[in-house]
Amino acid sequence: MRRLQSFGKTELKAVRRARAEAEALVGEFYVLAPREWERMTYEVRTLDELAPEEISDQAFAQVLCYDFMRRIGSTIVDRRDLYRICLQDHRILQAINGSRPAAPRADHLALEPFLLYLLTHELIHIVRFTQRLQHLDLAPALRPQEEMSVEQTTRHVLAPMADRALRRVLEACAIG
Repeated sequence: MRRLQSFGKTELKAVRRARAEAEALVGEFYVLAPREWERMTYEVRTLDELAPEEISDQAFAQVLCYDFMRRIGSTIVDRRDLYRICLQDHRILQAINGSRPAAPRADHLALEPFLLYLLTHELIHIVRFTQRLQHLDLAPALRPQEEMSVEQTTRHVLAPMADRALRRVLEACAIG
């Protein structure tokens, strides 16, 4: 099996910056109080932290939902959904390096704006699930419509700060 290219220190720093910025933008858009963020248990993982079944060649990122449980002894003290944003480093690096056409028009993108777009998009999914704006187990026939809705919201959230590099990402990732 071939070794997939994963993020190095520089890219991981960019992930942290993009995550913080995406959280701020999505939180502002949905007017989320700190307690609402606390109820949205989620994490961002990169390729080196993913289980084999979390790795995909079909997307740059995906959200998976797990059952989170905290126990003290045999007593369950907390149970909730844990959302995991799985960044697909190998696909992202291919897109920004132009090493293979990972998506139409997605070659030679700037890393941080691309990560900002991806994390904003995935956080919007998480907010929609946790705020009961959308069901996690959506029927396959309805998923394209949900993706379009999330994509439109992502573009609306990012529009005020769309510099040249971010506009290039938005153009490259246009649906349709």
